[in-house]
Amino acid sequence: MWAATPAARRACTRLGASGLLRGHTEALVRTVSSFPLHMEPAGSAVSRMETGTGVGARADTSWGLTRLWPSVRRLLTESGLDPATIIPSGPRGTLVKGDVLAAMGLCAPPMPSRAAAAQVITPADVVIPVAAKMTTAAPRAAAPPVAAPLAAREDEASPYDDVRVTSVRKIIAARLLESKTTNPHEYFTADVSLAGVATLRAELKAAGVRASVNDCVVYAASRALAASPKVNATWDDAKGVAVPHDSVDIAIAVSIDGGLITPVVRGAHAMSLTAIGGEVRQLAGRAREGKLKPHEYTGGSFSVSNLGMFAVDHFSAILNPPQGAIMAVGRGVDRVVLGADGAPAAAPFMSVTVSADTRVADAADVARFIDAFRDQIESPKGSAWVM
Repeated sequence: MWAATPAARRACTRLGASGLLRGHTEALVRTVSSFPLHMEPAGSAVSRMETGTGVGARADTSWGLTRLWPSVRRLLTESGLDPATIIPSGPRGTLVKGDVLAAMGLCAPPMPSRAAAAQVITPADVVIPVAAKMTTAAPRAAAPPVAAPLAAREDEASPYDDVRVTSVRKIIAARLLESKTTNPHEYFTADVSLAGVATLRAELKAAGVRASVNDCVVYAASRALAASPKVNATWDDAKGVAVPHDSVDIAIAVSIDGGLITPVVRGAHAMSLTAIGGEVRQLAGRAREGKLKPHEYTGGSFSVSNLGMFAVDHFSAILNPPQGAIMAVGRGVDRVVLGADGAPAAAPFMSVTVSADTRVADAADVARFIDAFRDQIESPKGSAWVM
């Protein structure tokens, strides 16, 4: 057997696939029998593929299975897969890299080309070239089955569940996005002492009166807003002006199933601490039961969002249009301070952050409001708060 040039081998291979032409069969046998058809080792998967002796050999061996990209040959050699067992998806039945990777279970099967999809090969269509009769190598053992890719396992349960967004959350998200992108936010943070509030609550508890830290925050904010009319205001987008409010109507952020709602405590500046606490608890309870009426959670001149019951030290809230400001309240934590005698002592503090619309109130206005709020919450006047 003498060595043939690559051009001679390709020509011989083409002749082997087209040797069914009438009148050329005997000459084809003599010609093909005298030339080696490939350079692969006898009996290899690629050898059987090119000569058409493998299982599922194709009639069009002159193109589809005899012309392989080097990357495809390398994958076949490394994986040990029999190319005759892989369904090609390339043009004219060409075996492409994706076909081999899919057979190895590393990706989803590629979409076949139009020509490959239209050409469906059945056992009756298989034609073994004449030269194939000369191959005497023993067939190679079939490759072990490869697990189907994850995308193809349709019968397996999904490891996660898609959660649909409720209409309430869609509305909240839309309003927050609009507020954050159209209202000029400015943020102001301050720490205030809760020592006075702790003393007041202890006294009220001894008298059988219930008052939470949130009640005290709303009470102090209502008094500070009454003294800061520029912060107790809303923005009229149609007219392009800030609108101050005579009444202090504070919206309280309440978490409910599926979203957030802000019932409004109206006229809070004229209510006592206990009255504010009772109103807040009544509105929050009805909000969680879904029994609030529209006028009870719309409007408001200012908002308070309190996460003090969680391990949140401080945060910044997004404005609730058309309101001009909102106050975010963090949890109370003990800090070391110097006592009246100069000795170190622990005292409770909390952090508040006011987000303000700069069209409604400027920095000085918000700073004055925070000072008024600190004065109220750090020095609660017992009878004035309760009565």
